[in-house]
Amino acid sequence: MHKTNVKCPELIADYVVACRRTLHTMPELGAALSETTAFVMGELDAMGIPYTCVERGGIVAEIGSGEHAFLLRADMDALPIVEESGESFASQNGRMHACGHDLHTAMLLGAAKILKAKEDTLPGRVKLVFQYGEEIMEGMRVLVEENGLLDRDKGIGASLALHVMPGGEMEAGSYSCVAGPANTSIDTFHITVHGRGAHGAMQFKSHDPINVGVQIYHSLSNMIGRELDVREGAVLSTCYFIGGSEAVHNIIPDSTVLGGTLRTFSSKVADLVKARIREICESVDKAYHTACTVDFPLSADACINDETVADIVNSCAAQLGMRNKRNKPQLVSDDYSYVSSRIPSCYVWLGAGGRDPKFVDGVLHTPNVCFNEDAMPFGAALYADTAEKWLAKKAAENA
Repeated sequence: MHKTNVKCPELIADYVVACRRTLHTMPELGAALSETTAFVMGELDAMGIPYTCVERGGIVAEIGSGEHAFLLRADMDALPIVEESGESFASQNGRMHACGHDLHTAMLLGAAKILKAKEDTLPGRVKLVFQYGEEIMEGMRVLVEENGLLDRDKGIGASLALHVMPGGEMEAGSYSCVAGPANTSIDTFHITVHGRGAHGAMQFKSHDPINVGVQIYHSLSNMIGRELDVREGAVLSTCYFIGGSEAVHNIIPDSTVLGGTLRTFSSKVADLVKARIREICESVDKAYHTACTVDFPLSADACINDETVADIVNSCAAQLGMRNKRNKPQLVSDDYSYVSSRIPSCYVWLGAGGRDPKFVDGVLHTPNVCFNEDAMPFGAALYADTAEKWLAKKAAENA
C-alpha cells in the first residue's frame, strides 16, 4: 500500500504506481516511443479523453471546455543506460528510465483521471502534453516551434511541469518551488580547428591544430572565472577533444575537434559567452594561421518560474501537506523552456527519495538510481490541483 494525501485517493495511488511499473519495463529513446505511446493512448482511450499525436513531438490531450487552458507536461523518453537498480520491475532491454520520466508520465495519467472525473465542473480546459525526446532537447521544440502548440491555441495561458528528484534529502511529500530560475539553460558547442598536417618531426611545416585546440581549451577554461561576475552563474565545460590517431604517432593531423556544454541562468549571459567563444577562436586563428568553425548544435533557455504560478503551486502543495525545500536552481536543463519562455509557467522538483538506503544516494542518470513511488500520489494531485486552481482564478478574473 502506498502513501496517499487528502486529495489523491488510494485508487489513484495504486493506478499511478501500476502505470509507472509498466512503463519502467519498456523504456524507449528519443522520439521512437512506439510502446510507450501505445500504452498512454490506451489509458487515454479508456478514460474517454481525446488526443492527437504529433510526429517527433508527443501526445497532446485535452480535458474540459472553455476559453482558457492550463498546460501540464510530462516527458516520456528514457536513457541508453543498462539498469542496475535491483527493482523487481527493472528494465531488461539495455535502456533505463534513469531520469524518472516513467514517474512523470504515470503521474500525469493520474492527474488526467482526477480531472476527467470532474470535467463537467472544470472552469476551463486542461492540456495534457506527453512529450517525446526531452533527453535530446527535441520534443517540446517540435511541439512549440514546428507544430505551433501555443500559437494555434491562444487560450493556453500558463503551465506546469514536474520533475522527480531522488536522494536522501528529497523524501516523498517534499518538493522545491520558488519564483525565478528552476534550472539552467543549455548550449552545446562544437569547434573544428582546420590546420595543416605534417610529419611530427617537421612541426615548422604544419599549422598544428592540436596545439591550437589546447590554446582554445585553456582560453575557454579561464574565460568564465575572469570575465563573468561569479554571481551570474555559468558553467562552461569542454567535454571532448579529438585529434590525430594513436595508430600514426608521428603525424600531425590536418584538423581536430573539441566541444562541450554551457549552462547559465539567463539568455543574456549565454549570448555573451557564445560571442566570446567565437572571438577567442578567431583570435587564436590569427595567431596560429588556422581556421576554426564554431557551431552551437543544441540550445534551450533556462526554465524560469513565474511568481503567480509558483504561488498557486505552493498554495496547492500546502493543502496537500507537502513541504517546500526551496532548493537552489539545479545545473541541469530541460526543453520545457520552449513553453516556460513564452507563457507563465512553473517547473517543480518533486521529492522522490528518502532516508531508506535504497534511495539515499540516488542520482539522476545513473544505473542504480531508485525512486520512491510514495511521491507519485502527491505529484498527480499537485498537477490536477494547480491546473484547476489556476483556471478558477482566471474564471474569477473574467467574471
